[in-house]
Amino acid sequence: MTNFRTVSIGIGSTLLALTLIGLGLVEWIDPAALGAFATWGYPERFHGIFAVVEICGGLLLLLPVVAWYSAVCLSVLLACAISTHVWNGQAQLLMPAGVLLAGILVVGYARHPSTLALTRLRAVADAVAEREIAQQRQRLASPARPRTEFKATNARTRPAGRATAATNSAARSS
Repeated sequence: MTNFRTVSIGIGSTLLALTLIGLGLVEWIDPAALGAFATWGYPERFHGIFAVVEICGGLLLLLPVVAWYSAVCLSVLLACAISTHVWNGQAQLLMPAGVLLAGILVVGYARHPSTLALTRLRAVADAVAEREIAQQRQRLASPARPRTEFKATNARTRPAGRATAATNSAARSS
């Protein structure tokens, strides 16, 4: 199951990264994107900043070590994009941005370090539990053995009554 999870997270990350890199390149090259930023009320330099953040975020999403940080940055960027579309009444652009945001959030959660540690902890706990269950089944399946009592091997270690212990200690003290 973990191999399937790893492969699916890798494929999802790659598809999201390629989508974001492509969107960033189109946003960087296409002059219509510059016009869209102007109609939304943003300065012209935001056009380039958003394109660079999308491209770099998409590239960093491919690296599992920093994918979580990239996902946080990209989710903030996409949340700002969604709020801009809502503010300007462009409902047709909400669905693609929402799907991208949902994908980024899933990949970000899957690549978070505590999620990885929690998965490892669960695997260790499962292994310990399985071993203990196997030991318990083995104890129940084995025939009942009588308990062996430990016996003292010499006179000094053999338990004695109180009277004997009192006479022995009196004899030693005199």
